[in-house]
Amino acid sequence: MNKVPAALRDLDHWVLWREVQRDGQKAKLPFQPNGTPAKSNDPATWHTLDACMDVADRYNGPGFVFAADGGFTGIDLDGCRDPATGEIAEWARRIIERLNSYSEVSPSGTGVKIWIRGTSPFPRGKKTLLPDAPRVSSKAPGIEVYSFGRYFAVTGWRLDGVSHGVERRQAELKALCAEHWPEPEPPQAPDTGQRQASTTNDDKVIERARAYIGKIPGAISGQRGHDTTFHVACVLVKGFGLSQADALAVVYQWNQTCQPPWTAGELQHKVSDAVRESGPVGYLRDALPDEWSRVQVPEYKSPDPGSSSQVSLANSDDTGKRVRIGAPRMVLLADVTPEPIRWLWPGRIARGKLTMIAGDPGVGKSLLSVDLAARISSGRGWPDCNGPCEPGGIVMISGEDDIADTIRPRLDAADADVRRISVVTGVWHQPYDADSESKPDPTERLFNLISDIGALEQAISNTPDCAVVIIDPITAYMGETDSHKNAEVRAALLPLSELAARTGVAIVAITHLRKAGGDAVHRPMGSLAFTAAARAVWGVVKDKEQEDKRLFLPVKSNLGPDTTGLAYEVKSQGPDSPPYISWTGETITITADEAMQGANKAPGPDPCERERAEQWLIEQLEAGAQQWSELETRASGSEGISGSTLRRGRDALQRTKRIECVRDDNDGRYYWRLPGEVDQVA
Repeated sequence: MNKVPAALRDLDHWVLWREVQRDGQKAKLPFQPNGTPAKSNDPATWHTLDACMDVADRYNGPGFVFAADGGFTGIDLDGCRDPATGEIAEWARRIIERLNSYSEVSPSGTGVKIWIRGTSPFPRGKKTLLPDAPRVSSKAPGIEVYSFGRYFAVTGWRLDGVSHGVERRQAELKALCAEHWPEPEPPQAPDTGQRQASTTNDDKVIERARAYIGKIPGAISGQRGHDTTFHVACVLVKGFGLSQADALAVVYQWNQTCQPPWTAGELQHKVSDAVRESGPVGYLRDALPDEWSRVQVPEYKSPDPGSSSQVSLANSDDTGKRVRIGAPRMVLLADVTPEPIRWLWPGRIARGKLTMIAGDPGVGKSLLSVDLAARISSGRGWPDCNGPCEPGGIVMISGEDDIADTIRPRLDAADADVRRISVVTGVWHQPYDADSESKPDPTERLFNLISDIGALEQAISNTPDCAVVIIDPITAYMGETDSHKNAEVRAALLPLSELAARTGVAIVAITHLRKAGGDAVHRPMGSLAFTAAARAVWGVVKDKEQEDKRLFLPVKSNLGPDTTGLAYEVKSQGPDSPPYISWTGETITITADEAMQGANKAPGPDPCERERAEQWLIEQLEAGAQQWSELETRASGSEGISGSTLRRGRDALQRTKRIECVRDDNDGRYYWRLPGEVDQVA
């Protein structure tokens, strides 16, 4: 691979590929060095060339992934080379000489792949056959062009006679695409009195556009994020007059500041909608930075997701099948192959699922997570199972304990194999300063479940045979998410659950209990969405009869039959030795509801009770405005919330302007509602 240009070799854009049979046809599937599947649209699954070459003998070879913001485009000339003689067809040779950039022979020997610097005008790439071209091999002649979302199998079999570097060929690429995929003439723009954008995006305009957009804060889910992102897309396409491809390249960089970032498909839809937006064009194209504040920028609003602009025919999905955007994606159950649950801890913690462990401070939840890590890393087995378990790797994210003086000593005391355990202490962040000519130094910031799912997936990929991720406590890593709002919590936990399913690892999240009474399923801190998202929830409580004993009890299980609880004690070898868990071996038949009833109930107003009342009020008012008397009746009846506690919750929400009281002009009655719900009283 030493003949591959350093501009490609030095990037972390590499995967491995293996040829397999799929539906009777050959397919090149991408893999990571650890053997798990890679994805051409997920940078967390890409690696260095060196990492791939270390295990390349297990695969057909390495592959280079084209990234959305990478600035490279690949041109694949199929069926243009005679593998016996090495002769290249004239039509292909003209393209190779015209682009004059790094080119190499494809793995089959029947084609040529070319790398250039530039961006394809077609965001999803283009492909066409050349039926009139002479056939020189078993493969039909054709051309493919991709700028992102695809990878090229790399051989290093470099062609001589052209540049050995990756050259900038934007104009040549545009001309090549226009020849093979001519586009219809755009409609004549109306005379708006504004400057019209030229058809050429020079580098200075693109850089000014990037600087302008860099000053716009990233979109935040739940805070008009669709409008913000659509506005950015319109400013690029309409204001600066950028082509769709150049606008996408700029918006991908801005997307790194969004919480959470948009997917590539979502950004493509935003830019496509911006292209269709009416209004003036080019109003920012020639404006210099000190003139920006004097330019009148239109107010752009994202189209209704259900409008016709969102329901359009896309080129293809990730399987190559053409789909209609906005249409439902359906799966016929007859086509689904049933699969058994894969248990990490049989009957208690499943792989590929989210499991929650909840308990009061000081009951040993973190020690329990250390015991889990120790058993998995060493393969020692489970306290209620005979024999060892399969050893695996562990990723820990801990916001409450120090690594050196707490976590490592506790793992050693539990006989863990610390060679299999890694701790995520933060995420490297590249600050962006539009006014600076050089990149600021990377900084470390706190891990965030909202924006750093990709980083977590990379941590899993970097951990050999990773079996579990432990997050302690999960509420410390929720970013700006309001942990008492169901909708926000569900949106934050969905990517985590999808990550568990995608990677096959168990994700164990630690959380606290609220002091309020009630059913055990309502006791974990925050919104009920935490409990709903987890496929299993376990509670840890002190034994009322033996102060040193802890009960590990099932609160909820969606995957297996109801099971009994276990018990453990916290021990140590001495006052200066780290604590560890010792399982008693007894079977606990008491339920979590019975064990938690009345536990830790303190005299006087309970702030956790008030928080529960606040959460309940918000959940009720999400359905629409209601009278206070109706709310009080339901709260005291089925929920067991006293009138005084409900009023304290109401007052706290009103002070923070999360609910409001309004008078209905029709009946003269007063109703409570969420802010902004106009004409929702009934």
